[in-house]
Amino acid sequence: MKRYLFFILVLFLLNFNVFAFEIKTDEDKYIDQLIYDAVEDYHAGRFEESLEKFREIQKLRPKHPAGYVYEAGALNFIMSDFRNYKWAKEFNSLIKKSIILSKEMIKKNPKSPWGYFYLGASFGFRGVKAADDEKWIKAFIDGNLGYIQLKKVQDLDPTIIDIYYGLGIYHYWRGAKTKVFKWLKIFPGEKELGLSQLEKCIQEGNYTRVEGESSLLRILVYEERFPEAVELADSLISRYPGFLFCYRYRGIALVKQKKFKSAIDNQYEMMEIINNSKYAVKYTLFEVEKELFYIYIEMGDHKKAREYGTELTVKYKKYRTGRIGKELPKIKKTLKKL
Repeated sequence: MKRYLFFILVLFLLNFNVFAFEIKTDEDKYIDQLIYDAVEDYHAGRFEESLEKFREIQKLRPKHPAGYVYEAGALNFIMSDFRNYKWAKEFNSLIKKSIILSKEMIKKNPKSPWGYFYLGASFGFRGVKAADDEKWIKAFIDGNLGYIQLKKVQDLDPTIIDIYYGLGIYHYWRGAKTKVFKWLKIFPGEKELGLSQLEKCIQEGNYTRVEGESSLLRILVYEERFPEAVELADSLISRYPGFLFCYRYRGIALVKQKKFKSAIDNQYEMMEIINNSKYAVKYTLFEVEKELFYIYIEMGDHKKAREYGTELTVKYKKYRTGRIGKELPKIKKTLKKL
């Protein structure tokens, strides 16, 4: 039960993709544009271009945490979207470097919000990775540390709009999960505060508008506002056709509305993206195929489900360990019941 609670907390409270940069010089303006373009790149699936831009920032400012934490954030996005964690060591090294440099910024100028900003982003990204590794206590601790730093930024300079992405997620899910998080101090209207903060970052943020929209997509599905969720997912996918996260939540919303043909088409669109990506692994595809199997069951087409489920068991029969090996027996067990 405790493991489940930590999982829920981490899943909804630790999605910190927070980006910002202080602009003072012409070079700062150039770096600011690099960050914006790099964020657009990874949402659009141009991952190499995105990583190259963040590494250019590291070369321009080797003693500044921005390039390191933002590259770590991009790697985290890739690992999460494609379920491929081959960059875990590189990610950890970048986060460690960013934390050290952020603390040096704070020590040098404790009244500036920027050191706290980068430190909060570092803790947030590290918390997400800990959750992916099922290290729930560490994830909880890092998520809370990240939130504390972002609150400091808000106190020092509330005009840094992009912090409201992380704060909005934190407040919304704390308020929405009051029955689960009974040990947390919840204040009235926290969920509403979180939504207003997310809306602020969507409308006014520099780098976190898409992150805000994708988080709102998750919220719409959670609140069972499925037509709105599909509309938002369609909008995001039209702008960023490689953004797997949006397909996943669109698929859930379509199934919940019993729009099975559209849900099946959605799964095949995901498969096409995965098959054409060098960042995907076998499990990336298997997960989508597994979901399609259960969609056939949900729509009542047991004949098609048996055919497709059997096809999957043959296709992946050599996988006896790992994530596929762990989940394949569940498909076989379900097939016996059809």
